[in-house]
Amino acid sequence: MNQVDPPPAQALPHARRHRGGWGRFIELSMRRTPPSGVPAQAASGPVPTQTHALSHHDVLMLLEPFVRCGRQLDMAASDRLHRRLVFKPLHHAGPAPGLPALVETLELHSPRPGRYRLLRLLVDGQGLCARLQAEGRQPQDLLSRIDGVPLARQWQVEAGFVAARSHRLEEACGIHLVLTGAEVRLDALTMKMDVPETPGVPARIELGEPGPAPRSLPEDLLAVLGWSWSALKRAPDGFIGCLRLQGGRRMRSLDAEHKLLDTARHLARTLAQPPADFHRRLWLARWGVTLRRAIPVGVVGSLATLAAAAEPLQLPLHSPSGLLLVGAPLLLLVLYFLRGAAPRIELPHLPRAGKSADW
Repeated sequence: MNQVDPPPAQALPHARRHRGGWGRFIELSMRRTPPSGVPAQAASGPVPTQTHALSHHDVLMLLEPFVRCGRQLDMAASDRLHRRLVFKPLHHAGPAPGLPALVETLELHSPRPGRYRLLRLLVDGQGLCARLQAEGRQPQDLLSRIDGVPLARQWQVEAGFVAARSHRLEEACGIHLVLTGAEVRLDALTMKMDVPETPGVPARIELGEPGPAPRSLPEDLLAVLGWSWSALKRAPDGFIGCLRLQGGRRMRSLDAEHKLLDTARHLARTLAQPPADFHRRLWLARWGVTLRRAIPVGVVGSLATLAAAAEPLQLPLHSPSGLLLVGAPLLLLVLYFLRGAAPRIELPHLPRAGKSADW
């Protein structure tokens, strides 16, 4: 019998294409694995990264428009490895009548070459912070946009509260501000609002105070303002609630700004008075909130009653009553999703006047 010589080395890749799936599996299983303690990426060579650290030349190019405007780089706070440049703060002693002294800080982020994000931080003496963010391809354009927004535009000072609003600059249909969140400092209470970017998702409201033990607040403290405000729920650091917003991206931001000020003014007025005045002034609205919160449990009870009465009544499936009975749960589920917040099936407490002298 003649001995068949093995195929040459250059012919092996061509032969592998005809082995089929099982031959490919055997070949992969017999490959040498990297020794213990060596990562798989190191065995196959370094993986190229998508971004690189900012070089001295990159930093000098980015600093040029900022230096012309009198900004100085803070080398200690900057991080060239993570492509982040921080500029030395500027102090503004009351930039507008009624506003507190503010400290302004700029941060330039470059997540990848050719894309930049400029962030302006405005902090007052007690830690309240307002943020302004812009993204684009030219740092000098971002700086001009940020400087074009007055400092007073992001602050609101009224009797009983100070509000710091955070925005994002968008270029769609012209440059305009979009509210992303806010921090409000009242006499003995703090409020934070987080406005998600996704339309239809309600804003989140957090109420807290510096003390270790949060005070006891009525669950309908904000819900008396209207259907857009939900009841408060106890949280480890205070209370949380939801705020439904109307409209698209731009109208949603305007609606959030108006409702933010309405909430802050309501809290400042309510907390400055005894709890009994809150019940005496808004007793009708409080009863309305109680009825509104009882709707989910009332709907569940009605459906259960209809389901129990369907068999004795012998309702035909194609009749209007039968169709209503079958389709009511699905219709209610759709309506709850459109409201933007999950319903709370509960028996709400009846509104009562507070007996304590203060909150």
